[in-house]
Amino acid sequence: MPLFTQRESRPAWFHETDQSQWLRPGLGDYLEAAAGDAWEGLPTVALGRLGEMAALSAQTTGTDVELDENGTPVISHERQPMAILPTEEQASIIDAYGLKGQITPQPGYSRDMLDVVMERKKAELARQAAREAAPGIYAPLGFATELGISLFDPINVASAFVPVVGEARVLSMLGRASGALGRAGVRAGVGTVEGAVGAAMIEPVIALAKTQQQADYDMSDALGNIAFGAAFGAALHPTAGAVGDWLRSRRGQRQPWQIMPDTDESLPLMRRHRDAIRDARISAGADEARAAEESAAAAALFDARARRWAYDFNQPVTAFYDRYMPDYRAGMAPFDRTVDNFLSTPESLDQTAYHGTPHKFKDFSLEHIGTGEGAQAHGWGLYFAQIEHSTG
Repeated sequence: MPLFTQRESRPAWFHETDQSQWLRPGLGDYLEAAAGDAWEGLPTVALGRLGEMAALSAQTTGTDVELDENGTPVISHERQPMAILPTEEQASIIDAYGLKGQITPQPGYSRDMLDVVMERKKAELARQAAREAAPGIYAPLGFATELGISLFDPINVASAFVPVVGEARVLSMLGRASGALGRAGVRAGVGTVEGAVGAAMIEPVIALAKTQQQADYDMSDALGNIAFGAAFGAALHPTAGAVGDWLRSRRGQRQPWQIMPDTDESLPLMRRHRDAIRDARISAGADEARAAEESAAAAALFDARARRWAYDFNQPVTAFYDRYMPDYRAGMAPFDRTVDNFLSTPESLDQTAYHGTPHKFKDFSLEHIGTGEGAQAHGWGLYFAQIEHSTG
């Protein structure tokens, strides 16, 4: 395992042409260094660094990875093995590069592997010098730059939305929040939690890449990355949420937290619907326990469709109930009869329905609902016509 050493003195920032003149870096130099540090900390970049070192290590055994004509990686064993440098020779090269005490010779390093580690270490030290020598007033701009660079990595963005807090709980909190600022605060809190958890999940990959290239990286840096992930999530969630709210309002849709199951508007309607189904089934001779279970399930499904319809069409839930709730009558045939027997009873309302298409088929299927044309104004399900389709 590589051993990291501390710098003996604070790195200095010199003028490019006059190495004797010590200067404070400008804002551009500082932001460039901050962007470089953020880039090196991206998960996709860390994976690339690990892959590069793995490929160089494989070459020391005579294996190589190349792409064939189809772009598929192919392992070849025909390459001449790359020479492994003795640790004494590595120490001499490191000293010549002015990196003594910054890099430790490692068994199994080839010259290419050592060159990669040294170049990255030199770039890392240059960024450290720029950031440590810059005025402290630059720090907020550096943090903003790091946040911006983090947006370029899809793994980083996805890690900020790890579903730690349940969707129902989030929507409930959003529904109780007061105004846009209140919702932004809720989303910031959720983003802090989910961003920290996501950063902790990908931290081992970043730590492994940093260790492999002998970067100055320890537990405090790892905890700093997790804290940065929390801040990243806290900034990203309110922004994405506000954009989503604005787009839905432009389309005339209700917001997600307005269709929660436990709304005062929906629950009484669902209970009244459940009781109507239960009473009708009991009066028709069904078992009371079974009627209670079936009526609760049917009412919950109907209520879910009602709330979804209200969300899609920006209408109150009561409008769906008034328009589409069936009229349950006492004295209906028992619900546990077969379909054929039930349809043949005089109490049932027999109707002839048509599928309304020119196609011929034997069975109806629920597998392709939502994939065809036409608006499903009445919700999810099969639609029938009152007249038979005519081909003219």
